[in-house]
Order: sequence, then structure tokens, then C-alpha cells
Amino acid sequence: MSADLLFPIELLGNDSADVESLPSYIHRCAFEHGVYVGELIRFAYKNGIKHVDDTHQEIGPPKYIKVPELVRPERSTRMLVDVFSYMTKQSLGNSVLWFINNSLGRSRNEIVKGFRWCPECFSEMGSLEQEPYFKLIWHMTSVKACHIHRTPLIEKCEFCGCDQTSFKKQRAVGLCQRCGKSLSKRKHAITEEQIYNSWDDIGLDMVRLFKDLSSVPINSLPYGGIKQSLESLYDVYWKKDCEKDFFRLLSKNEMLAVVFGPNKVSLKTARKIAYRLGVSLFELMSGEAAKTNEVLDKRMFCKLPIGYLEPERKVKKDHEKILKHINKLLRRSATPIPWRKISEKVGVSVGYLDYRYPLLAKDVKRRYENYIQKERLKKIYTAQKVAMQYFFDEKYSGQAQSRKQAYRVLRAETGLPKFMLKKAIQNAYAAIH
Repeated sequence: MSADLLFPIELLGNDSADVESLPSYIHRCAFEHGVYVGELIRFAYKNGIKHVDDTHQEIGPPKYIKVPELVRPERSTRMLVDVFSYMTKQSLGNSVLWFINNSLGRSRNEIVKGFRWCPECFSEMGSLEQEPYFKLIWHMTSVKACHIHRTPLIEKCEFCGCDQTSFKKQRAVGLCQRCGKSLSKRKHAITEEQIYNSWDDIGLDMVRLFKDLSSVPINSLPYGGIKQSLESLYDVYWKKDCEKDFFRLLSKNEMLAVVFGPNKVSLKTARKIAYRLGVSLFELMSGEAAKTNEVLDKRMFCKLPIGYLEPERKVKKDHEKILKHINKLLRRSATPIPWRKISEKVGVSVGYLDYRYPLLAKDVKRRYENYIQKERLKKIYTAQKVAMQYFFDEKYSGQAQSRKQAYRVLRAETGLPKFMLKKAIQNAYAAIH
């Protein structure tokens, strides 16, 4: 390992609902550096603690820290986040459940004891040639199944029973640390009865919360946001003289306990309140629950023609076939392809691709943006080059040495964008005169 920093290993799925968890990242880093997890943590602490918040220096390096402790934003976990962020030169704040520190109190039994994973997600990562990792959302007890494949999550290798929490990382994260089998494999194939229905309670409110949190800065939720939401919601009902309706959803004693109680509510309690009030967890914790759209009065609706309220027939997509088609397009194209162009060629919506393949979408969009930026820079350099040649090269000595004539000649020769070429000619002319 370097004397100062760790390898700049990227936190996978950052800024998305599928962000990698901190224990997954640290375990992955330990394997890449060829050391035990404990050794990596001690090295990072020794070389990074002096570069972070002074308050962290009161905390020594943990001798042993369990997987759920690395997910919960306790003092030692926040210290490790800051230390590893410095040592890898990136923000790792999204890799822990930072929202528990703001609106929520201590939430016991909401985090699983070790790692959990979706073999189908691991298989999909392999198909996309992406490094497998454990998602932060898989650590939540309330999330019973993968929200993408609706298949049950597993917490131990089905071939040898290893829970993948060993500090000695002999193999990459996508392989069992004991028997070496791929974590994308199930011992027994999934049956249709084991696949969760979309209407089953598999923690979809938590899935939505993670999606909402991925679009806001870390630690942006207000302290006591749930109390603010309840107070403002009650004011809305009170002004409409509908307090009784409010207390049918949330009893008076329950509301008083939350608003005036000394302790913050747990995640489990927050989920119950949000469900009863018909608001999302994010809206409740952000203190903005009263600003959500109310249910419209049925008298405000006009009568619709027959057939407008009939559900559309759902077309089942072959996800594996679509993924193979995308990979084929990417391999055959000499230059990066726009994400929207891919959706058109594959015959599905951009929204479907963003939802189904979030990491691939982020990677393809980033590559295309970088390609466009490079192409633009090439044109700028070409414009600068030909502009200088016009005023210095003998080839153009017979032409009038004016900016207008330079533009006419070079525009016809190169076909470069108008404003880009004019700016380059102006700079070259100013340099001469």
C-alpha cells in the first residue's frame, strides 16, 4: 500500500438508490490491497485521522467492528467514513444510513446482522462486466426481496453456509469467501411461487426512501423533521375544522408522544406514521408532509368516456434478451451511443432502462458525455489551428487578410460551427495585431 493514500477504488452505485454499503466497500478495498479488513482499517486510521475533523481523533481505531455497526452512523462509523473518504479522495457519506442521525432515533432490529444479496443482481452485474458489491438497501430488515427482480434475498452461501463477514478476504466480493462459488448462483432454481408480487409488502416504502435520498445532499434532512411534519399537517386539518379526521389516522396520544416526547421516533414508528397519513417516508422526515398533493374531491372530476379507466394490458419484457441486445449495441459501436438512442434501438423506454439497469445507465451516459466533450475540444483546437494558419501560411497569402474573408474561406473548407470558428479567428487576428 502507498505510504499516504489507498487505491482510488470507486464507491459503486453512488448517487443512486443502489449505492454500495460501507462494509461492502471496505471489504472490497481489503481484497484489492491484499490485506485483512482489520489491517486496512488500522492503516487508514493511522494515515488519515490527522486530516479529518479534530473530534474524530478522540476515537481510536476499532479493534473489531461488525457489519451492522459499519452501516449505522455511530461515532466510530462516521470517523471511518471521513478517514476512508480522505484516503480514497471521494465522498463515502452515502454508504451509511446517514438519515438515522437526523430525523430518527435509535432504530433497533432494522438492520440485518451481516450481508445479504440478490444472486440475480450479482449475475446481472457480471453480465454488464461490473464488479459485484453489496447494496446498502440490502442491509435493511424490512426489505425482504430485491426490488428489481422481486426474488428473495439470501444471507448465507447456499452451498456452504458462509455469511461473507470474515475479515480475511481471500476472494473478490462476488465469490464465497469459504467455498469460492459465485454468489450469483442459487443451490435450487427459483420457482414462480417464490417470486414476490409487486403488491406484496417487501419494503417498497424503504425502496422509495432510498431513491429520494439519492437526489439530496448528505445530512440535509432537518433535525426533528417528523415533528415538523405532524405539526404542519395538524394545522392544515385544524384550519379546515377536520381534526377528527386527522385523529382517525393518528390518535391524539400518539401525536402528542411524537411532537412533545423527549425522544426521536424509530424508523419502524416513522414507517407506520407515514403509511397511516398516506405520505412518503422522505416527505415525513423532511418536515414537508403538509406540502404533498392532497386527494382531490371526486366532484372535481369530469365524466370520462368509456374505456379511459380500463387498465392497459401489461406486456411482459424479456429482461435477459434486452440486456444482451444492449451489450451487442455497445460492443459493435465504434463510438459511445446516447442512452436515448439505445432505448429506441432496443424498443423500450428510457425510464425502463434507468430503473432496470441504473449502474449501466450511469456508465453509458458518463461515457457519452465525455465523448461529446472530447469531440468539442477537438473542434476548438482545429478551429484555433486553421485560424492561425490562415494568417501565417503561404497557402492563404493571396487571400485578403481580414476576419470576414478568413471566416468565408475556413467555413467552406472545414465546416466548423459558426461561433466556434469566429471566436478562433478573432483570437488569431488579435494575436497578430
